[in-house]
Amino acid sequence: MMGQRAALVIVGWLVGGCAPQRPQPIPGPRSPVETPTAALSRALADTLWRFAHVGVLLVPLGDTAALACHQAERLFVPASNAKLFTGAAVLETLGPAYRFRTEAWAGGRVRHGVLEGDLIVRGYGDPSWSPNAGLEPFARLAAWADSLRHRGIERIRGRLVADASAFADDPVPPGWTVDDLVWAYGAPVPALFFHDGMATLTVRAGASGDTAHLRVTPEFGVLHLRNRTRTDPAAREAAIELRRALGRDTLVVTGVVPLDTVTRTWRVALPDPALAFVAALQRALASRGVAVEGGLAVLDASSSTPVGPLLFVDRSPPLAGLLGRMLKPSQNQWAELFLRTLGLELRGEGSTAAGLAVLDSLARAWGLPFEERRQTDGSGLSRANLVSPRFLVALLQRMARSAYADLWRRSLPVAGVDGTLASRLRGTLAEGRVVAKTGTLGNVRALSGYLERPDGRPWVFAILINHHGRTTAAVDRIVDALLLAWLTAPAEPDTGAEATAGAPTRRDGWVDSSAAKARACGNEWSIWR
Repeated sequence: MMGQRAALVIVGWLVGGCAPQRPQPIPGPRSPVETPTAALSRALADTLWRFAHVGVLLVPLGDTAALACHQAERLFVPASNAKLFTGAAVLETLGPAYRFRTEAWAGGRVRHGVLEGDLIVRGYGDPSWSPNAGLEPFARLAAWADSLRHRGIERIRGRLVADASAFADDPVPPGWTVDDLVWAYGAPVPALFFHDGMATLTVRAGASGDTAHLRVTPEFGVLHLRNRTRTDPAAREAAIELRRALGRDTLVVTGVVPLDTVTRTWRVALPDPALAFVAALQRALASRGVAVEGGLAVLDASSSTPVGPLLFVDRSPPLAGLLGRMLKPSQNQWAELFLRTLGLELRGEGSTAAGLAVLDSLARAWGLPFEERRQTDGSGLSRANLVSPRFLVALLQRMARSAYADLWRRSLPVAGVDGTLASRLRGTLAEGRVVAKTGTLGNVRALSGYLERPDGRPWVFAILINHHGRTTAAVDRIVDALLLAWLTAPAEPDTGAEATAGAPTRRDGWVDSSAAKARACGNEWSIWR
């Protein structure tokens, strides 16, 4: 177990010395047109994947007859494909009109313009205090300051208190690794959440031999920098290392920066987004002439403070407008907030475990292949998550029948158009026709969603690739070629045949035997019909 002095160590960027690589063309479908299974077999035979574990399933929308499959019932690390179930669950249970709330409470009486006590801000997992939610968060806080002035509050005798007690869990979800926590995608998720839990670190070269110039924006005063960099005119490329001790608020920046480096930026995690909320509120109040005498404080589930009257409630935009802002850019923290909110609203406990209990119940109620999923967080950042291609296809089929099916599909990335698929398949037949969720971790790549064929027959697919040992771009090139082949393939099912790479079948169960093939690709899928 790592103690408080353990450090998060990230090494990692280079400036200069690397010419931009010209993207390789995506191979098109072969002529004559291949069947879906033949196209998949050709993809599996690519030597680029010789070390990879691959699971694939392709079926017509509304049907269960496999058009192509390979190890479809096996379990794989899904990365951000885990967000599909989290997003589906929050949409189906809370509904598109659901609004998150944030409350302002007085910790005492207001006398002669003075609040005799704390001002308490209580969060319930609202992700929309974000620059990417359609409402500028600092403008919202300025409106809060105006509202407090309107209520006659000109001075707060006590503290600004961030109340994050609605969530019972540690703000860091289970299964997240320490080397993720310094970056924005690994920011903690308290019940009072602000600015996506992140800030931007900018590095600029200084004078020769001097330290580089560092800056964090927005400047909340909750993340401090220790500058151990050096500007080196002899350096050809930059190498920067970031360290932050667990439980500490100081980011140590070490390394060498070439003299010709203008600027370079990274998105880094805030150690405490709840504290960042009240720090930003304090500045908004100061801009309106409201002084806070007692400083800032954070409450978690183990602490409390005297609470007086409720002053007002701030509500987020409807979930209908937030779901796509989680799924399209694959926003980890929003997914975790959604999961804990499910637990809070439906199990009375704002925790990952309670949220996962909701997902378990839904998997059974929806008739999904329950045993083919192991989930430990809401976002997929944990490598302990496991799921089968068959589970994901069953989930996508279920959501295509939902009363909110149109909203669901609009919330997913679209190839060549937006989200994490904006730069993929652009200018090809697949542009605008692949609507799917990506997933990426080290040596993990996933893509699951809907294929809108030119003949008007939509297909549903899941592609999970683990231990590939290649670059993401190289893996994507094969997957994109497979999708293009499927777009022009015959629409008839391939009679349950399993795609193979031409290797002999082993009898130890690792490569599917005939019986395993039947389970993976046959038509006995009534469990999720």
